[in-house]
Amino acid sequence: MKEEYNDDSYKRAKKRVESIKGFYWHFAIYLLVNTFILIKKYFQDSTTDEFWRWESFIVLILWGVGVVVHAFCIFGFEYIFGKEWEQKKIRQFMDEDAEDYRNKDYI
Repeated sequence: MKEEYNDDSYKRAKKRVESIKGFYWHFAIYLLVNTFILIKKYFQDSTTDEFWRWESFIVLILWGVGVVVHAFCIFGFEYIFGKEWEQKKIRQFMDEDAEDYRNKDYI
């Protein structure tokens, strides 16, 4: 029995590490690509005010929102939608189903 617990625990931990690793890769690629885009845009439009228009930063902003959401899913939702929340919801739905079952009229 103890081996199963360790195996399940190991699988959950491995999945969590892979999720965190995926986020770090996402963030690294975000930084690399956006740095390249901004440097290219700066040298293209450095003589005008074109660089400082919001269109120059649209990829940075929208992808940044995606990175923040990804980070929140990996690191933040655990507190809001963590295991305790899951268990509470499962219990709630099971109780509702049991109540519905008891309230049905069977002939």
